[in-house]
Amino acid sequence: AVIGAGFIGLEVAEALTQHPVFVTVVEQKETILPGLLDPDMARVLQKRLEEKGLEFRLGERVTRLEGNDKGRVARVITESGAVEADLVIIAAGVRPNVDLAQAAGLALGETGALLVNEFMQTSDPDIYAVGDCVESVHLLSNRKVYVPLASVAVRQGRVAADNLAGGHGRFKGVLVTAVARLFDYSVGRTGLGLQEARAAGFKAAATLVTALDRPAYYPGQGLVLLKLITEEGTQRVLGAQALGAAEVVKRVDVLASIIRLGGTVDDVAEVDLGYSPPFSTPLDVVHHAANTVRNKQAGLAQTITADELYAGMQNGDDLVILDVRTVPQSKAKPFKDRRTVVIPLGELRARLAELPRDREIVVVCPQGLRSYEAQCILRGAGFERVRFLEGGLTAWPY
Repeated sequence: AVIGAGFIGLEVAEALTQHPVFVTVVEQKETILPGLLDPDMARVLQKRLEEKGLEFRLGERVTRLEGNDKGRVARVITESGAVEADLVIIAAGVRPNVDLAQAAGLALGETGALLVNEFMQTSDPDIYAVGDCVESVHLLSNRKVYVPLASVAVRQGRVAADNLAGGHGRFKGVLVTAVARLFDYSVGRTGLGLQEARAAGFKAAATLVTALDRPAYYPGQGLVLLKLITEEGTQRVLGAQALGAAEVVKRVDVLASIIRLGGTVDDVAEVDLGYSPPFSTPLDVVHHAANTVRNKQAGLAQTITADELYAGMQNGDDLVILDVRTVPQSKAKPFKDRRTVVIPLGELRARLAELPRDREIVVVCPQGLRSYEAQCILRGAGFERVRFLEGGLTAWPY
């Protein structure tokens, strides 16, 4: 068993699956990678990791470990039950070791880490501190955050070294940009999540898109699920999260740069990125995300999230789920709901009479592109209540 579903816990869990053992990950929060991924993105990643053989026990706080009569660990006890285990690895997070600093009379910040200024000086200006023992400022929320990442520590170390040598370096803050590789999936985030942004006072909205990282004809291409968080009104980009069996980190880094420079949705849509089939598509997934935001704002794209659709299905909403995949695709992985109607996109115009005009229609497809096309066809034919699933079935974790 692995206690903790952060990056380290999940990386350890993956490593254990290389051996003939069953791995259970226990996490007290309700989703994996809490504080890093929004719940909708976390659920998609969880589903992919479960397909790789991991078991998750979420929303369960560990109370103790129990051993056997030989003095070896035997089980993990949570508030909800027990997990049998021959090996337990604790990866439940990091706390700053500030005992020495406190003994020296140095001030701590609100996160419990050492308080430093932009020059990396502590409350004693002759003592500098960097890395996992100090807190930082979030560049968007302007709040203090504790970010024990090597990328942050190294940049802080350079600032401190410059200043110790008589320079005038400044460490202005962080966007909490973080990436990881889990099995064949890459995952990354930067900036603020949707709820984080709203808690910081932003009027924030989110958009999900799915697109290939390279052209469909090129070997090795994969899908990227990208979530873009933006501020309504200013269209400033506030955050991004991405995952997929594809090149994800490049997209996260591009968006981190745009956020750092105060960029907007238009800046993302217009950024001049390199293109060649081994590396990317002519219109990158970050462009698709920005264009989708603009289409939503213009009223051209009416969407529904996976969570919203699932809630409606559970509540028994009177709707039609229109699956516009090909028949072989639909048969291979059917959308399991009695309200589902399968009409391939190429047949839709000829079969409009099969759809009711007095009920809401939600269109689904693998990535969302065909669903958007279907929405345009239906609205052009006079259907008024039509939405499509944001991110396509790639974003469906249920």
